[in-house]
Amino acid sequence: MKRALLLLLISSGRAAARQGPPPAIDPRVDATFQIYDRGDKAAAKRELDKLLVAAASDPAAMVLLAHGLDMRQEYAWAEPFARRAVLLRPDFAPCQYALGVSLLFTDHVEEAERVLRAAAGRFAGTQDEPDLVFSLAMACVLQNKRLEGGLTFAKAIELQPKNALYRFSAAENDRNLKRLAEAEAGFRLAMTLEPPHADAAWKLAMTLAELGRFAEAEPLFQRAIAQGTPASRQSAAYQFAVFLFERGRAQEALPLLQALVKARPADRMAWNYLARTLRALGHKEESAAALKRYQSLQAEFDRTETDYLLGLIRAQRSGGRAPDGKQMPERH
Repeated sequence: MKRALLLLLISSGRAAARQGPPPAIDPRVDATFQIYDRGDKAAAKRELDKLLVAAASDPAAMVLLAHGLDMRQEYAWAEPFARRAVLLRPDFAPCQYALGVSLLFTDHVEEAERVLRAAAGRFAGTQDEPDLVFSLAMACVLQNKRLEGGLTFAKAIELQPKNALYRFSAAENDRNLKRLAEAEAGFRLAMTLEPPHADAAWKLAMTLAELGRFAEAEPLFQRAIAQGTPASRQSAAYQFAVFLFERGRAQEALPLLQALVKARPADRMAWNYLARTLRALGHKEESAAALKRYQSLQAEFDRTETDYLLGLIRAQRSGGRAPDGKQMPERH
């Protein structure tokens, strides 16, 4: 849901006409986020714990806190606020959405699917339906139900055909299903809509490379590196470096990878390709150092993933839920 949508739905005349006067927003909500944004997460967490009790009867505060924490990627912190919001206002779509999102990002995906599926049906025909349907599609693909996810993405696109995020996500699902022609069309469209999706250019380049259309892919990688957002430029640089290395162009890949590990020193796969690139260029000592760094990061990744999977097994055996706030390590 667009970042401003929650406030608009709570305070706009349209929402007021449907649901009565908008509730007052507890000023401690903004104060708590100011503490967080200054970098004092521990103090912010203490204030959030207090608010969960003190503002427990204020659905607007609950949903705004959940949404604000979502925007700050504190999904586990967001979940209790979202659950409280749903209890207070089950008829208010942003509450259902906030809970679905917090569940998605804390790997409670099956519950997220149930929440979002029910909400998408309940709020069909309203302005909230497209984002609920889109989030339901994400819940499907996160469980590897990609065919169902594709159908659900298609429904979201039917509701909002000019939404670049919807088009991009559907195209990524098509790429994972090896429906490369459909993926190509989707990424191209996501590049041309306003605002365009930041990652569409390099994802299209990857798709064209999979189709063997290397001459078309290369300028798209270069465009993405030159014009994207900082995070998108780094992802594009990694993929372009892999593209170059795999085509015997290690010398061209080297500066991209060196810049990338400097910008993202914990990026284990960038270190992996840097080691391979240095070795291909005959720089044995530098390659060995890069390989050692990769191996250290890989071991840490394996430990994190093993701990997470063991937590899931323990939760299943005890009839409980997955460990709160635990997310699977990021993969390229």
